[in-house]
Amino acid sequence: MDPRIQSLQTSLAALQLPDSVLLPALGQNPSVSAFLDNGSCVSLLCAALPGDGVELSNEVQFPNNAIAAVVLSKNKGETGLTPQSIGGLEVTVVKSSPLASLQSALQHVYSPLLLQDTNTQVDAQLRAALTGLSKALSSTLSSEHQAVFTPSQEFAYWQDRANGRAVGDMESAKSFAEMLAPLEDRFVQLESFNAGLSSEDLVELAEATYETLDDVWKNTDVDELFVQSRMENMLSIVGACFMRFVQHQLSQRQLWDAGQSVRVDNAIREAIRLLDEWTRKSNMLVRLWSSYGLHRWELNHAQPVEDGGCAVLLVRLKEIADLRATHAQLVKLLTPEQQASTGLAEVWGAFQGVQCLQCNEYANPLWEAGKAQLSRQREPAEQLAASSLRSKFQTLKDNKRGLLRTTSAYEDVIKLPTVAGMLASERQALLTELRASLVGIREEFEERTSVKLSNAKNSAGIPPGLYLPEVVATIVWSRQLRNRVVEVGNTANKLLHDLVQQDSEFGRDYEESVENIEFFEQEQFEYWRNKVLDELSDPDRPLALQMKGQLMEIDYTDQMLKVGYNSELVGLIREVRQLGALGYHIGDDGALSIPKNVVKAAEDASQYYRHAVVLNQVANFYNNIENEIIPSQKVLLFKYAVAFEQVVKNPSAGKSKDNESKMEVTWEDPKQLKDYVRRLKDRAD
Repeated sequence: MDPRIQSLQTSLAALQLPDSVLLPALGQNPSVSAFLDNGSCVSLLCAALPGDGVELSNEVQFPNNAIAAVVLSKNKGETGLTPQSIGGLEVTVVKSSPLASLQSALQHVYSPLLLQDTNTQVDAQLRAALTGLSKALSSTLSSEHQAVFTPSQEFAYWQDRANGRAVGDMESAKSFAEMLAPLEDRFVQLESFNAGLSSEDLVELAEATYETLDDVWKNTDVDELFVQSRMENMLSIVGACFMRFVQHQLSQRQLWDAGQSVRVDNAIREAIRLLDEWTRKSNMLVRLWSSYGLHRWELNHAQPVEDGGCAVLLVRLKEIADLRATHAQLVKLLTPEQQASTGLAEVWGAFQGVQCLQCNEYANPLWEAGKAQLSRQREPAEQLAASSLRSKFQTLKDNKRGLLRTTSAYEDVIKLPTVAGMLASERQALLTELRASLVGIREEFEERTSVKLSNAKNSAGIPPGLYLPEVVATIVWSRQLRNRVVEVGNTANKLLHDLVQQDSEFGRDYEESVENIEFFEQEQFEYWRNKVLDELSDPDRPLALQMKGQLMEIDYTDQMLKVGYNSELVGLIREVRQLGALGYHIGDDGALSIPKNVVKAAEDASQYYRHAVVLNQVANFYNNIENEIIPSQKVLLFKYAVAFEQVVKNPSAGKSKDNESKMEVTWEDPKQLKDYVRRLKDRAD
């Protein structure tokens, strides 16, 4: 075989074709012979086709079905190329699209080389030409969303279309460009790794992006809707942008440096928050759009939307956070001497040279190897930690709350296989204590509710809340009780997961306790709901605020002045407001919603409450004034008393005496009500 063929094979290695395919093709092709021996033939294109196909040509034309191509070019018209001179040929790799390859080479190779301030060979005109070419390529390629790799490129694409510099409907493009414009500057900062961006700025950007993209997708007032494949790419590149920023920021810190513990923990926590926020938001958008009839998103469960690597990095960051939390707990459990003897401070050396923030098939094996090495190095420290925990458990064996607090404080260490094995008896004892706690909570629940959960009226024994209506106090108590049950269950599942799986009785007690408490809360709310609805529907019941009823009247059976505003309405106002704060929503769509007419009654009662307070003060004054004045003054005050009584009996001013009985000020007229209260108070004063 011609030795030059093997040199050509080396130059064409970027195609990643098997030797069994490439070598025969090179050795039997006239285009190869012409390139090697003919001085007038200056180029050789070798294209990789689907199914390990090969196409060779002396004309530089990218085949339509090519996966990639390599072009070899002679610097001069050499004849009779040698194996050595083949190594000096120009090699140009073209991947999938010649335009994309040119843009990539210009952006990542030639622009950095030629546009440096120190390069005096490139004048201003040439610099402008290179910059203009780069922008033109970006604009052209952006029409194919596969060539858009950053949010800024996507924003620029819509601006170009809006300005007529790209093919497409200009009006639709203008609409999308205007909607995306507020995000542009913020993503420029994100893409440039601006250190001034705080964690709050980033979470706010994720929220703003969520809202903007939702508006863009639901914008159906245009001729050309936003294409799903383009939006899929947008979601992916936004996620990738957040991911790269997180990787850059964390790479500036020493993840395993004990001296920066608090700062690193905070940075990891903020990164987890950001990635979790965007992952949830992007998934939520897809779910919302899949049910949006005017522009429905077609779900493809076999190929879910890419999140730019956010979810994978999120898992890795949580692993790093867990490792650091476990290490911090070990440090607390061991004395300085024990830490030194076990080499606890040196265990982070397991990750030396490991790119912990890179999540791919090449970096992952190194990460897993590092974790395995750390576990082996940490084992002596774990054994001492188990002994320390055993001593703590012995001290707290009669203090359940203290025991739970201690186990929660060292939960990551307790879950370690070495520690869990050494504390087998203590863990079993802890499960017994947790089961006893469940039994105690259930007994308290049954005792206070008199066991009969179906009897909604019976809430005897439930502690009254300070300044809380009865139904609110009952629900608050039941939720506090449920939280205690959940706390016990979470502790068991986090620390004793293996034992809980083997103990069906514990799981059954937990589920029954939660279910019974939730059922009790539901019944208490339904009882209140039905009671209020019944009272509102009956005009003779206390809660029925009669909007057309008289504000005040004198009961001549006892000569007492009475206000037509029942004090029980104040309780309804508080109940509706506080139940809303507990999460009960307004509506008629379910048993756990506050009916709209109940909310309306509470709003009406609240609207007139301050007037009712004044009227009650006046009524109290009128009903008690006789006991407070001496007999000699009664004659002097007679005409004032008559005038006051006239205002009570005849609320409307300026009307004829003949029509007094027909003229009333009612609760439904706020203006007259306000005027009446003012006049009545003036007469009382």
